[in-house]
Amino acid sequence: MFWFDPEVVWGLNGTGADALFSNGLKKAFNSYHTASKWMCIAYIIALLSTGVELLVGISAIFSRLGSFATSCVAGVSTFFTIAAAITSTTLFATLDITLDSATKEYQIRSTLGTRMLAVTWIAVAFRLPVASSGGLARAASPVNRPAVPTPYLGAGGTHPEGTAYQAPLLSRQAGPQITSSTYEPFRHTGLEDGA
Repeated sequence: MFWFDPEVVWGLNGTGADALFSNGLKKAFNSYHTASKWMCIAYIIALLSTGVELLVGISAIFSRLGSFATSCVAGVSTFFTIAAAITSTTLFATLDITLDSATKEYQIRSTLGTRMLAVTWIAVAFRLPVASSGGLARAASPVNRPAVPTPYLGAGGTHPEGTAYQAPLLSRQAGPQITSSTYEPFRHTGLEDGA
């Protein structure tokens, strides 16, 4: 929760030098102090939610609900990463301009830490593919493939009337053949040509 307080950082407490700062500069520092708290909280939430995303992401392998939970956590992480980046860029750019104009007569100059901002925006660049891939919509919508019919009961999923049940792996005559393009790794219907 560090914020740049010139009276403390420059050791001006009790020296009367704070009277040299204008009221506008003091108000700017108060606004900066409030915004820096929000920025710190946004970075902490972004970091923690990214860690939670990695842990919850394992559940996406096993279920659609796990995929949805992962997408929700990824959305939270993306939102707070972008919010923290925008806040820090705006905050420090404004502070740089304010300090330069307020302390110009004392020959004090401030510069913007572009390396820190570059790291922040690189984090945003890594988060954007997660947000733009439609993770929430994809997790909530059904998978874009037709349902696989049961391999034992024919194409319609019902047992043909009057036909005795036979497993397709034991007999190739077990019910009507499925002509669907659906991938079924355990169905061996194309063996007649090569076997």
